[in-house]
Order: sequence, then C-alpha cells, then structure tokens
Amino acid sequence: TSWTVLLTGASGEEKLVDDIAEDFPQERVKIMAGRYSLAEFLTIIQHSSLLITSSTGPLHLANAVKTPLLGFFCPAKPHTPIRWGPYDQQKWVVTPTLDSPEICNFNKCPHGGCLQQLSDSKITKELCENRLKDLT
Repeated sequence: TSWTVLLTGASGEEKLVDDIAEDFPQERVKIMAGRYSLAEFLTIIQHSSLLITSSTGPLHLANAVKTPLLGFFCPAKPHTPIRWGPYDQQKWVVTPTLDSPEICNFNKCPHGGCLQQLSDSKITKELCENRLKDLT
C-alpha cells in the first residue's frame, strides 16, 4: 500500500515540519503546517487512515472521531497514557521504559529527552509497521 504522509503543525512550526519532511520521499509527503483552522484540521484527521502523534490535542481529536492512531507518551506519572491516553486504543500507545520514571517532571527532564530515544528504536519501527498492517 502506498501512503501519503501529511505533516501538520501550528503556525510558527513550519521550519520544524520542513525539517521532518526531509526524511520522507518528496512524492509521498504533503506539508500542511499552519494552513488550517481547528475545524478544518479535525476534518483532515477524520478522513485520515492513521494519525501518529505525541500526547497532544490531535491525539484526542483522532480518538474522538475514531481515527486509528499511534500515540507517544512520556513516562512521567502525571502524563501517563492510563490517565490521558486514548480510551479505546491503549494497545497503540508507546511510552519509553525508564528505570526511575517517578523522577520525571514537566519542567526538566533528567533523562535527556526519553521520547527522542524512540525515534531510532527498533520497537518503534516494528510498532509502526504492525499498526499499518492492522489497518490493511
């Protein structure tokens, strides 16, 4: 199956999205940062085959309109996917494993950006592949 990747972001995040776009074949990526209202963005999510996102508003919008998702959460207790994750798609949530997640706090990460460790993770790649297989 051939997938088109829509890269979204808020106004002001265009540079970040452009940088991310460099990791995809140009013919398969569409940059959409800062171009749509919230209502338009919800329509885009609703018509998407899959949303891959961190624990942010778009994850909750996708869950509300039953768009399949793959969500990434930090391991800090106040941010746990058990509390804030998608209510019917928990098996598609990824949280880094840390020896001491209880020391995580919102203002300063003592682990050096544990979510960034997932970007090159074999398990993350396998999870993405499994999620796509689940949809086909």
